[in-house]
Formats: sequence, C-alpha cells, structure tokens
Amino acid sequence: PPCRLQRPWEMRRFAVAFAYDGSHFHGWTKQKDPSLMTLQRPIEAALDAFLGPENHGGAVVSSRTDRGVHALRNVFHVDAQPPPQRRRHGRPEYLTVEEMLPGLRHFLRETLKPVGLDASLAILGVEPKSSTAYHARFSATEREYIYRLVAGTAQCGGRQAGLFEAARSWIVQEDTLDLESMRAAANILQGQHDFSSFRGRDCTAATPIRTLTELSVHSSRSSVLLGHVAPPGSMQIFISARAPSFIKNQVRNLVGCLYDVGRGSMAINDVQEILQARDRSKAPRMAPAQGLFLVNVLYNGSWTSECRI
Repeated sequence: PPCRLQRPWEMRRFAVAFAYDGSHFHGWTKQKDPSLMTLQRPIEAALDAFLGPENHGGAVVSSRTDRGVHALRNVFHVDAQPPPQRRRHGRPEYLTVEEMLPGLRHFLRETLKPVGLDASLAILGVEPKSSTAYHARFSATEREYIYRLVAGTAQCGGRQAGLFEAARSWIVQEDTLDLESMRAAANILQGQHDFSSFRGRDCTAATPIRTLTELSVHSSRSSVLLGHVAPPGSMQIFISARAPSFIKNQVRNLVGCLYDVGRGSMAINDVQEILQARDRSKAPRMAPAQGLFLVNVLYNGSWTSECRI
C-alpha cells in the first residue's frame, strides 16, 4: 500500500517478528467483514492507537498464512514516525527500538484483550532498518514450515487426544505411517519444479515454479516437541519444508500427498506422475490448516536474530 507518512524525513522502517496461534484468526489479510478477526486487523489497530494512523504506512507481512495456520516466527515491516505530541518534547526525530517494542506490545494487548485473544498473538522483537530497500516479503531468502501429524492416538484414547491436539496438529486415524516411503516421495519433490499440481485453486502467483531446498520427514515418540504435548504412546510425524518462497497452499498439498503415500493408498511412483501432470485435480486432498507452522523467515542466511526480545 502507498505510504501514508506526512513527513518522510522522520520515517524509519522497522522489521517486527511476531508469533501467533492461528486457530483464532482468519489468516493475515484484513477482510471487509469486521466480524472476521485476521492478524492484520489488530496489528494495524495497535499501530493506529500507538502512533496515530497518519504516522505509519501499514504492516507489510513476509508470509500471508491461511486461516488456522500458526507461526513460531513471522515478520512484517512498517514505516513509522513519532506522533506529533512525541516530537514536541525535543526528542529524536525518529522512533527508537526502546519506544517501538514496548509501545507496540502494549497497544496490541489492549486491542486484543476485549475479544479474549491477547494470549494468541505476540510481538517477539523489533529491529530498525537503515534503508527502505529492506522488504519483509521480497527481501526474504528462505521460509521454513513444519507440518505436524499425530498417529496412533486410538491406542491411548483418541477422544482425549482430540481435546488437546485438534487445533495444533492433524490427528490421523492410522496407528502408524510408512515413513521410509514418505521420505522417498519427498525426495522426488525436492528441487526446482513446476508445482501446478500442488497449487491452490485461487493462487495468483505469476509462476508455479518453485525450488524446494528441503522436504523431509521425521518422527518422535517423545511426549513434548515444539512446545506441544502428544498423548503417551502416539507418534508425532513432522514434515519440514524450506524454500525461498511458496505458492498458495503448496505445503499443505504436499503433505496431503505424502500422507497418502504413508498410509499406502498411493505408490511412490505416483508422486512423480502427479508432479509431471501439472494438474491440481490429479493430486490428493489438501492437508488441514491446523497442523501447519511457519517456523521462521530468513534474510541473507539468518533470521532477524538482532530482534530484541
């Protein structure tokens, strides 16, 4: 969106790292319907309350996650200048991190508290940028997702597992999945390909060609991993995906394919045929949103690690 700043010589660009429980949000993008709580809506409302709507240029996000998808670390940037009352006191002409971080956290909590979501979205840190050449979306060099499945819950009470796991994993009916076959299928999908068969139907990306630098499958019997508790005796299966960028629904569609391979309803060779078909109708169903986590966004080989927590 065009920058709304009235005095750009006082503008400063900030990268802001944030995390959220996506089960309470209808994705990132602000909707016309005010009853739909998206991530962009409270973040920009907090910026308005903190700075005034005329003193920031809006939040530009790195990864526009879907409804129900979670993030351990996403990033947005915002161009901001001090509000007029702050400038009158002879303080620096630009906002400092020491002001921006606590101010944004405070007003975000106040924005979310009336709807009971103040514990569902958190600002992790803020980093000032020396140049507006930095862009949260287009400067990112790699994005990392992890998809979490839980199998074997029937042995330990599937209903009990659903109480605690349903919003943060895909609880599958199988006791186990064939991990070696899933890994072999994942190897076929790694690298640069036309991913039209794994593209969301309403995707507007200019090209379906993407480069998967990693698509791996691993499992754990541990009861706690990534901060989530799995029922004793169950198996947690994690599918990790890395790429400079993804097309809409790509990771969830890839997971749906690997799941069918893991449960034996699809052969490994079928994956190559689906990829080459470049036809979404040839691929299996998309995995549900709640198992997907955006883990990190990387810039020039590292995340915004300078963010002050």
